[in-house]
Amino acid sequence: MDKEQRENGIDPRNLTIIVRTLHTIVHLNISDNNLNILGPASNILDIRYTKSWRNMTDNKVIRDLVITLEDYGFLYGENLKNSSNTSLIVKDYPNVQLNLRYIKYAGNLSPKERLFKFPNASFNLSLDALLKESGAVVVILWYKTIHSLIRNTFHGDNIYAAISSKIINVNVRPEQKKKFSEPVRISWDLAELNDFKTCAYWKPRLGENRWKTDGCKKVTDKFYSNRLICECDHLTAFAAMDISRTMVRF
Repeated sequence: MDKEQRENGIDPRNLTIIVRTLHTIVHLNISDNNLNILGPASNILDIRYTKSWRNMTDNKVIRDLVITLEDYGFLYGENLKNSSNTSLIVKDYPNVQLNLRYIKYAGNLSPKERLFKFPNASFNLSLDALLKESGAVVVILWYKTIHSLIRNTFHGDNIYAAISSKIINVNVRPEQKKKFSEPVRISWDLAELNDFKTCAYWKPRLGENRWKTDGCKKVTDKFYSNRLICECDHLTAFAAMDISRTMVRF
C-alpha cells in the first residue's frame, strides 16, 4: 500500500466489491472449515479505512458484511453437530472474533456454558433463546472496530447519539421467534457510566440502519460503577450508546 492509499484509505467501491465477493463465497454453501472469510473481513474493518467507510452514501455495505459473517458462522457451525454436547470454537482476528457453540440439548446447559467473555464485556445466553426439542447453533461475533467505522446518521433519529462500546452480534438457529421471558444479558465495562449511557440494538437482517432501545433495559451493577448491564428479550447486534444532548454534532 503506497502513501496516498494509507492516507485516503480504500476506494469505497472496492470495499463494496470485497463485501459482495465474500457474500458470494459464503452463499456457495461450501462446508469447509478451512474457508477463510474472517481474515479478509477483518482486513477491511481496519480503522485505517474509517474515512472510506464513512464516505459511503449509506450503510448497506457494512450491513451486508455483518449478515455475511453471521451466515458464515452458521455454515461453519453445521460441522459441529456431530461433535460433543457443547463444542466451542473461537476464531480471533485483529478486528473481529467469531464464537461458535453447538448445543444438543438446552436442558444440560450450565451457567458457565451460557457465558461468553470478551475484553471488558460479556454475553449471557438465555435458555429461552433455544428451542428445547432440537439442537442449536449459537453464533456470536465480537466486532472490535465497526463502532468506529459507521456514519453518525446510523445511530438513530437523535443525531447526537454515538455508540460507546464495541458491538456484540448474537443469533441462534433454529431461531426462537418469541420474545424471551428470561432475557439475555450483555455487559460492558465503560470508561465512564452516566445517565446518558443506555442499551441499544440493531437488526441488520431487517434492512434497518437505525439503532433502537425498545426490548432492552439498563440494569445497575452494585459492585462495578462503570459497568453497563443490558437485559434484552431478543437476539441481534447489541451496543452501549451515549444519548447525551451535549455531544458535538459531526
